[in-house]
Amino acid sequence: MYHCRVAGGVQAEIILAGSNIGGGRYQVERITEEHAESTVLEALDTKMGRSVTIDLLTSDPPPRHEAQRFELETAMHSRLDKCREIARVYDVGVDRGRPFLVRQYLPGGNARMRLLSGNCQTPDEVRRVGLDIARALRAVHAEGYAHRDVRLENFLFDEYGNAYLGGLASSLEVASASGPFLTILPSKYVAPELSSGSIPNAQADLYALGFSLLELAMGSSELEEIPDAIAATKMPIELRYLITQLLERNPDKRPSSASELVAALVAIPESLNESLDDLISAGENEHREFKASLIRSTRDGVPEDHAFDDRDDLEFAVLKSIAGFLNSRGGVLLIGVSDTGAVLGIEPDLSGLSKKPTVDGWLLHLSGLMRTRLDPYPASSTSIDTIQFEDDDTLRTVGIVRVATWCNGEVWLRDGNRSKLFVRSGAETHELTGTGISAHIRRDKTPTAP
Repeated sequence: MYHCRVAGGVQAEIILAGSNIGGGRYQVERITEEHAESTVLEALDTKMGRSVTIDLLTSDPPPRHEAQRFELETAMHSRLDKCREIARVYDVGVDRGRPFLVRQYLPGGNARMRLLSGNCQTPDEVRRVGLDIARALRAVHAEGYAHRDVRLENFLFDEYGNAYLGGLASSLEVASASGPFLTILPSKYVAPELSSGSIPNAQADLYALGFSLLELAMGSSELEEIPDAIAATKMPIELRYLITQLLERNPDKRPSSASELVAALVAIPESLNESLDDLISAGENEHREFKASLIRSTRDGVPEDHAFDDRDDLEFAVLKSIAGFLNSRGGVLLIGVSDTGAVLGIEPDLSGLSKKPTVDGWLLHLSGLMRTRLDPYPASSTSIDTIQFEDDDTLRTVGIVRVATWCNGEVWLRDGNRSKLFVRSGAETHELTGTGISAHIRRDKTPTAP
């Protein structure tokens, strides 16, 4: 049964638990959200025997544009019902003069609720949310539409943490400022090119997704300057680089499509929180390499006599691996770990640093080598850090260089008066020459999307 109430001088009607909607088909179990013009209900679909969510317009009179939005949502979903990552719409109708929309029951709430509740997302979770929403956008864009309302409120979750994209009505709204259904996104989600009057398109959706993922990664909705926010995150380099691309002011520098974004997210390792043991136990492969030292030769972890005679060769070997990852599919380089996986630590290197023989000095030295020897210097595609490892009461420090694919051409390694091009092949790094360089420049770095 409907019960009237007065709030702010405006009469509204709500439906109570135990009531029915849609000619008795939907039995209301509880009210989950109340808004100025609508109420969100959890209900049982007695015909199908499943829980559903119902959006019921409760303002008086029901706003015509919201009722039309329900019709648009249903129409758009009929085109996309085969995409798992699109939140299902089951039914639309009118009950006692009140329009309603029946949609998939997703008990995990939306991403904004998660953020406000302090439920921080791990890098793996941010990646999975991004992948789910990118797949949904791929389906929307394939129909020739832009979503135009990509934000955390429209990222919905099931009980298993899978993300779904809602708010599809915006895709069919009139893209004119005078149209009755123009979606007004909060300014932080609006791609820069739209400020000049451009019509919202797929590239604008990708920008809004980038900002949404940055919010999840930061655990905050109160972001100021985007570059500062990205720099302040503890995100692995793979995610940081991809979000940086999505938030490029120039749309031509963003991923060219949602399909390309899906491929890039698929290529990121599923576990972004691997421990040192995990990284070492996987062994060397196309995306992982070990180097015993950056500066000082060691044998079984002990500095050798004349330990610095081959310093240039050691530094070149490290830079070569980094360049190979940049020009291929990215990877992780561990420095202070032998080919067999024994943790040697970078401590023997420190005595070769005359100005600052500390771990910080070691990091600065490696960063300086990369800045002066790699051309161009790919700051946004690399991160350098250290991790400590305790073995037999001995604490050793391992350097970790995480590398994402450099998508803006090739990265060359300066070697004297020459510049060389290196790529990864299996667990090794190879120099390309002649026709190999030409073929590499012509190739497509983007992995094929599943």
